[in-house]
Amino acid sequence: MDLKVYGARGELTKAILNNNGYDVLGVGDLGLLARGVLGVSDEFEKVHEVSFIPHHSKFDLYNEKISEDDGFNLIDMRTYDYAYVLNEIAKSKLVISESLHGLIFADSLRVPNVWFKRKDLHVGGAFKFKDYFSTVGRSSHKNVDKLSDVARCNIFDDWYSVDQGVKDTQEWLDRFVEENGTDE
Repeated sequence: MDLKVYGARGELTKAILNNNGYDVLGVGDLGLLARGVLGVSDEFEKVHEVSFIPHHSKFDLYNEKISEDDGFNLIDMRTYDYAYVLNEIAKSKLVISESLHGLIFADSLRVPNVWFKRKDLHVGGAFKFKDYFSTVGRSSHKNVDKLSDVARCNIFDDWYSVDQGVKDTQEWLDRFVEENGTDE
């Protein structure tokens, strides 16, 4: 099959594709570009101490158990209104996310974040998280499995590595657009 692969989420996917005879021009999740695409400002007042982003399949469960009185702002990713989601993340001092794109959007917006890693939540285990982490210099071990453990963990806020991931992602996207045009 003659297939041209412009980008993969991370180095793990790239290696699998390379091992199967496909060249991959770049790595990086397009979610890292959310800040620029949606024009999110740096001028957000931080009104949420901690925002929690459950996996979309678990939101209702957490919504029944957690309230703002518990100190958590719950962000529901089951929406097409990603401007709302990004604004809520941008207004947070810390994001705890069970959702990969919750972490990616927090990285894009430079909001310190922690991976809330639950056993057997995702098909494929931690692969997609580790794949993404490989593009922003993040250790997959910076996670918690209990909300009460957040205070004792290493918060991710390595913006230099994230900025490099954004740059790499933008480069392969630009290359794709240059070679293929847009539908605009």
